[in-house]
Amino acid sequence: MNDSQRHVGRRVLGAQVWFAPDEYDTDAEIDAVFDTMAQHQMLLARVSLNWNYVNPSPGVWDFDLFDRVFVSAHRHGVQITATIWPQGKSATLGNVPDTSERWTMGEEYLTRVIEHFRHAPALESWVVMNEPGQPPAETPFARQRFRAWLSDRYGTIDELNTAWIQRSALTPHAPYASFDEIEFRESDFDPVVWLVPLMDWQEFWRDHLAWYMGWVSAQVRRIDPDHPLHANPHGVIANLAGHSFDFPQWREFLDSLGVSIYPLHMRAFGAERHTLAFSYVIELLQGAMGSKPVWVTELVGGHVHFSHDSAYSPDPIQLAQWLWVSYASGAERVVMWMLNGRWKAREAGEFSLLDYLRRPTDRLRAISDVITCINKDLDGLEGSEPMVANVTLLVSPETMSQQWIREKGDGAPGRGKDAHLLSLLGVFEALAALGVTPAIAHADDFGWEDSRAEPHLLIVPHVTVMSSELLSRLQRFVQLGNHVVIEGHSGFYDRTGMFWPMEKVFPLEALVGARPIEIELPAHDVELLLGDGAPLSMHMWETKLEITTGEAIASVEGRPAGTQQGTVVWLPQLLGLASFQSSPQRLAEALAPLVEPFRTDPFRLTSTPGAIVLRTLRLRDGYLTVVANQTSEAQVVRLEAPAGFIGESVGASAKFDAQGDCELSAHSTVVTRWRLP
Repeated sequence: MNDSQRHVGRRVLGAQVWFAPDEYDTDAEIDAVFDTMAQHQMLLARVSLNWNYVNPSPGVWDFDLFDRVFVSAHRHGVQITATIWPQGKSATLGNVPDTSERWTMGEEYLTRVIEHFRHAPALESWVVMNEPGQPPAETPFARQRFRAWLSDRYGTIDELNTAWIQRSALTPHAPYASFDEIEFRESDFDPVVWLVPLMDWQEFWRDHLAWYMGWVSAQVRRIDPDHPLHANPHGVIANLAGHSFDFPQWREFLDSLGVSIYPLHMRAFGAERHTLAFSYVIELLQGAMGSKPVWVTELVGGHVHFSHDSAYSPDPIQLAQWLWVSYASGAERVVMWMLNGRWKAREAGEFSLLDYLRRPTDRLRAISDVITCINKDLDGLEGSEPMVANVTLLVSPETMSQQWIREKGDGAPGRGKDAHLLSLLGVFEALAALGVTPAIAHADDFGWEDSRAEPHLLIVPHVTVMSSELLSRLQRFVQLGNHVVIEGHSGFYDRTGMFWPMEKVFPLEALVGARPIEIELPAHDVELLLGDGAPLSMHMWETKLEITTGEAIASVEGRPAGTQQGTVVWLPQLLGLASFQSSPQRLAEALAPLVEPFRTDPFRLTSTPGAIVLRTLRLRDGYLTVVANQTSEAQVVRLEAPAGFIGESVGASAKFDAQGDCELSAHSTVVTRWRLP
């Protein structure tokens, strides 16, 4: 699916607000919180209806505190998105209940809470689970449901024994007599020997998490069919298998999807590329949600001392930049964590947009200025359309699962659990350096046979696991007149770990006109030559080829290293990963001619590669560009606008001169509205 024609609703700024017994629990304190929100145009409050606060002892349900919260919010013109905790008796609050007893315990909580607040005038939506996601865990409840899942998948125990045991090179376990006998333990199965049981476990957990979230959503809708449902995963800039994420499944029961994003989640990007992470995450979520809204549900608001693995203090200028880029990328709402910091519970004295005397900080004023400008000068950006190229990057949960299982821990990214992710990020960053924003789609959710008005470019970055069905879809996609760039070791394995290049017929050969003959670890660093451009760095391996019907377009020390056949370009070297570890400049230059026919954004950016993030919105009467310097050094950029359009600086940002040049100070952002005279 190409999301280049999605229209986003009016932008909203909000914040988590904290209320608990003996913390912000008097009427005066509650009113002060919502008065501050209203004064700063923060019109969405996220309120956590903690189970232990509303059900302080068995059989006792006390909603007095939150009744007063909802009344005060409504009086101040602030809406509430309420976080519920049906899994709140579990050891870890973002996890699926670990026993069936704990699962059923949540039913009374849901019935009591949803029924009590569903008619509250301030209620805007429900957050059905805070930061859902966890690695596959061998809990009693998971094992119980895994047996039923396996029965549905295989039908008979003989079929399971064949898939799990008889086809393995070694015997990992005695054959099972029935599904009820299966007491799954990951340690029973060696991923070097046979992957199928472990891949089943990974796939089950993606389904298990989605099932539980769907169950909670169904319980809420049974009582309250009128208010939208939301969730906010964290750890999204990571191997998705590590949190059992399958976002397209969530689209079936959620009305919007958000993300918790903090500096600790952006380690892969490094401190000088945090802003690009917001652009990436929003495209990842939007690709899964289709036309449904995407939020940034938790964005750090204040200082962190001990809660994360490193301390940091967000800068007001940087926070304003993250807001602008989030809104321009298509996030409908940004919710800060948090307005009023806690002092008696977890994260005491941290994250707050208020100082210790409960006064607004420069951080609060900076983000308030952004939403004030959007509301006053840009009509709330309602109906605006994020510009996304006719280009899609493919993300593969199956690949991430297999790489997660095979993780060696030797520090070599190409052998690690994040190899596909880093390749994906490398290509995304290289395109961003060109001012191009691609869509991102899950492999099983991409519109392989969608009717498109124009040809589409699909980039497949080191998607190592490809089933025969997926390979057939790829061939059909090309037959429909579309273009493909296949990078890295895409299509080298299937779900079971079978190595496709050793099959008599290499499935990709019909598309790429060549096949791999060996993957070699060179004795010295080698580079890839593609056309007349600068040589490209390669990570770890060289894939050696035998060309059949394709045209050699790339080489390594004179050896063929890539082909083109028709509309398919094959570069079976780890170029994206290598680029993300260094600089995007060379990969951006190599991709530029391949991507140019598929651009939709009429603006052209010239800047230091990797320093600038450009996001463009189509407005009813023109365009809005957000040009963000994500580095700690000043940058000079040039932006070429479409003919006839005149730029007008928005807010207090700098301006482009008559030649389209502008100097941006560290972490500064230039916002420009472009209209015809």
